[in-house]
Amino acid sequence: MKRFLAITLCLFILLTLCGCWNRREIGNLSIVMGFAVDTAEKEKDKIEITSQIANTKGASSEENGPNVHFKNITIEGDYVFPSIRASVSKAGSKLYMAHNFVVIFGQEAAEQGILKYMDFFMRDHEMRLSTNLLVARGRGADILNVSAGFQKIPALHIKNLIDSQEQLSSGFTVTAMDFCNRVYSKKSAPLIPIIEIDDSGEEEQLRMSGTAVFDENKMIGEMDNYETRGVLWATGGVSQGVVVTSPAENEFIGMDVLQSSGGTKTEIDENGKVTMVIQANVTGTFDSERGYEDYTTEEGLKTMTGAFSREVESEIRSALEKSKELKSDVFGFSEILFKSDPQLWEKMQNEDFYDLPVRIEVTSQILTSGRLRFPIN
Repeated sequence: MKRFLAITLCLFILLTLCGCWNRREIGNLSIVMGFAVDTAEKEKDKIEITSQIANTKGASSEENGPNVHFKNITIEGDYVFPSIRASVSKAGSKLYMAHNFVVIFGQEAAEQGILKYMDFFMRDHEMRLSTNLLVARGRGADILNVSAGFQKIPALHIKNLIDSQEQLSSGFTVTAMDFCNRVYSKKSAPLIPIIEIDDSGEEEQLRMSGTAVFDENKMIGEMDNYETRGVLWATGGVSQGVVVTSPAENEFIGMDVLQSSGGTKTEIDENGKVTMVIQANVTGTFDSERGYEDYTTEEGLKTMTGAFSREVESEIRSALEKSKELKSDVFGFSEILFKSDPQLWEKMQNEDFYDLPVRIEVTSQILTSGRLRFPIN
């Protein structure tokens, strides 16, 4: 009897399994690897959505040219969702977006405000909330047309460029979720990395080039790589990188950052005056020198360490100056105060947090000078 019940139960379970009722063959999918959002060139009240679709069927031996591994489809429309659905007319099948790596906003679209485009990218079940956001210097569609370097598909190359910023600590990685959280918190200026086309050589190439600064959801200015790293020092976002210092006239030293920690805290005096304290602790190695001095002595090491700290402080100060110039709280001072003292923040929430007094404290350490004592010139 028990055996009969067990067999019946197993058969019942098998009947409830749905199997692959909604399977879709990969060869029949239009797999999107990247999106670009631009204002329409003729009708400024409309937008252009460019979808980069991977060639899943593979390039035949008869196909030549750099773009046989992907196809870019551009559709003009009133807003994002209808435009993406209308892409079926050119792609031949519904777009599959679960493998999308990046959404690139053209500069004009970013300056007009991008929140109105974000609803679809946040709502659709196929889109990942971890999708990277970028702002193009120019039009986003042009970025997706540039050669992919060692990658066959530009969107994959762009994803590699985003990841490579970590090696230089020259930029932020911003996802769709990150941006929307900053916009709606209203306690920190939203930031998105900038990508541009470098046409100085024989072939066009893509490069990351600073950070777009937003007021709520509209781009109001930008920080260069130097200023961007200044913010990263203050937020603990520097993990690697190269710092060039000049301890004396015509002396240049290259430091390799091995690790760093950083953060910002509040100091509140008895009168309720708030001072933001930016702290950065940096450890690196002495990797190159262009000059004639011996910095491996105890005195030389002290000189080099001081120069290392001053350079880090200089980058932070340059970012503070840009923050005041743009009248934008790129360091997130408002949010830091809110977390440390919500009641005081409540009283100060309408003040200009980017204008608060700041004290910078940098400590640096040099572990080794490599295999040389005197520079080779």
